[in-house]
Amino acid sequence: MEAIGNEVLDTTNLKVIYVPAEDFLNEFIKSLYEKTMPQFKKKYRNVDYLLIDDIQIFENKDELQNEFFNTFNHLLDTKKQMVFTCDKHPNNLKNLTDRVRSRFGQGLTVDLKPPSYEMRYAILKKKLQIKNQTLPDDVIELIAKNISSNIRDLIAALIKLTAFSSMTNQVLTVEKAAAILEDSFSDKKQGNIKLDIILKVVAEYFDISVPDIRSKKRQQKISTARHYCMYLAKEMTDMSTSEIGDEIGNRDHTTVIHSCQKIEELIISDPKVEINLEQLKNKLVNLSK
Repeated sequence: MEAIGNEVLDTTNLKVIYVPAEDFLNEFIKSLYEKTMPQFKKKYRNVDYLLIDDIQIFENKDELQNEFFNTFNHLLDTKKQMVFTCDKHPNNLKNLTDRVRSRFGQGLTVDLKPPSYEMRYAILKKKLQIKNQTLPDDVIELIAKNISSNIRDLIAALIKLTAFSSMTNQVLTVEKAAAILEDSFSDKKQGNIKLDIILKVVAEYFDISVPDIRSKKRQQKISTARHYCMYLAKEMTDMSTSEIGDEIGNRDHTTVIHSCQKIEELIISDPKVEINLEQLKNKLVNLSK
């Protein structure tokens, strides 16, 4: 969100507002209390780009949703740009009014996945370059392989290691780095799940065999299980789509991408799919402890 705002500010003369949803809510409440709603409306309706972070906070707040709905319509009618983020798909926000949810459906919805191993490694290298700092390549690999939850955790680990190296004037070894980041690595979110385990757990869940999943069989139950395996492998391992395809029946990477898209569509249309995935993920996490 900040990158979008910064790019607009750096390349245009357009007016941009970036605001966390909680701040938007607090400003709204304050304007009601102080009877300054005209100023609130003027602030958020006279912009070229409105960026609001974490809109799930709008749930169960009818007055706020009503004001947001009117602001949204005004900006849409005047051909302004809006970008919103949320921790789930807008269709899964059950406590939004139908008209607000429908407005979110008018735009482009993008699902941002956790970064791949290659992306995590590249981010770490770039951060070190920007700060004119260095770490041994094997230490960078250690961080990238073991921290996959989100960018904040990744950068936090990097800062911890560079700070230690700077304060002690020591060259970090992999062993020392692993000891320093032991708490981070022990977080269950960071566990690297093996594809063989995913295949075994999904096969048991669907009451089929692992060879069935790897086979060319197209029965619906087997195809669905195959989609689940590919989706979970992409979500919970560091494997590329090509590697996943190779391991699940020598399939092309485009097949894996299609399978993941299929599951994402089903999550939206069928609540049972999300429940199934959560059950499988919990079982996989427990097995990886």
